Amino acid sequence: MTYEKRIEKAKALLEKIMDPEATMTQSVKDYKAGMEELQKAQKLIEEAKAEIETVEQEHGDGTA
Repeated sequence: MTYEKRIEKAKALLEKIMDPEATMTQSVKDYKAGMEELQKAQKLIEEAKAEIETVEQEHGDGTA
């Protein structure tokens, strides 16, 4: 799943949590799922950053 899709999913879960009709139990489940999506999105950012750094080093353009 792409970074953008993970962020969209996390936003959708946040909207569910903010629903006044949502139960506490469901809100906690949605919160956990949202945090997992954000962690996975963060991992994708870190992987992309590492890939960029590798490319820069291979081309001698590294500024990091």
